[in-house]
Amino acid sequence: MRCPWIRGLTLCAALMALWPENATAHMFAPVVFSLEETAPGQVTAGWKRPLSTPRGRAPTPVFPDHCEATGPALAERVGTALLERRQLRCSQPLAGSTVAVDGLQQAEADVVLRIRLADGREMQTLLDQDRPRHTIAASETGASVFRGYLGLGFVHILAGLDHLAFVLSLLMLIRGLGQLVATLTAFTLGHSLTLSLSALGLVRAPTLAIEALIALSIVLLAADAVRLARGQPVRLSQRPWSIAAGFGLLHGMGFAGALSEIGLPATQVPLSLLAFNLGIELGQLLFVITLMLCLGWLASRLRKRWPQSPVAAAYLLGAAGAYWFWERLMQMA
Repeated sequence: MRCPWIRGLTLCAALMALWPENATAHMFAPVVFSLEETAPGQVTAGWKRPLSTPRGRAPTPVFPDHCEATGPALAERVGTALLERRQLRCSQPLAGSTVAVDGLQQAEADVVLRIRLADGREMQTLLDQDRPRHTIAASETGASVFRGYLGLGFVHILAGLDHLAFVLSLLMLIRGLGQLVATLTAFTLGHSLTLSLSALGLVRAPTLAIEALIALSIVLLAADAVRLARGQPVRLSQRPWSIAAGFGLLHGMGFAGALSEIGLPATQVPLSLLAFNLGIELGQLLFVITLMLCLGWLASRLRKRWPQSPVAAAYLLGAAGAYWFWERLMQMA
């Protein structure tokens, strides 16, 4: 017997595919604000933002009051981002100073703040609409590292439409609560393994190639979801946990590519890696729970009115995956 939630998938899939700002999948490309003390009174500032940021909505960095630029910013393109560097002369050490980012509310973006002090200590945190300013502490505590990377993982999974589309496609092949738990556990174990190995430098793969394959995985799942909705024999739905584990390995390398954009603090690698992974799991769990509540409400209303809703949902997801796959292939060319 098919999962009773399946008829409600159409509306959720349609909202994901047709929402204006979701025309393209979000390959995690955070804004990064960095400050590095290279010598007493000398600081190198970096500002890295995606080229896709809409004009007029890009946030801007605010340096400490006691620092002033000694020359114009030098800009260069790095992949799909623009990196601007400038030299600052500061009358006081960075420790104890306050930095900020203007325009976060208009940009609807978060900013990763990286600090490297003159004595080699490194610290990172996340600035957002609710917390656009940060006072640099003399040292970073384990609690602040954990909190920061937990938030980064949480934001990444909820902003990554391709990963969410994959989870949604996977849910369309699941029958019953037992399969749901087994499948999500297998996916978690798979992506946790390759995320850890890739972040530690033990496994490497081209980021764009991985992102293209992630998009292709959505197409493959959606194709089987169409067959299942039509009552045709399928390959993947018999043991969805096995395919979730296999594709999870692929998605983990995608998560690691996002983490490489942020970096890991040299003295807190295990803690930050654990926190980032937990943030991803919390975001994924929130998405699934919200989806189940949404489907529980929709299922009874769509069951009789739109019998072809599962097929339509699968086609929408497959089309989105195919578009993202082609888009990423073009970026590789």
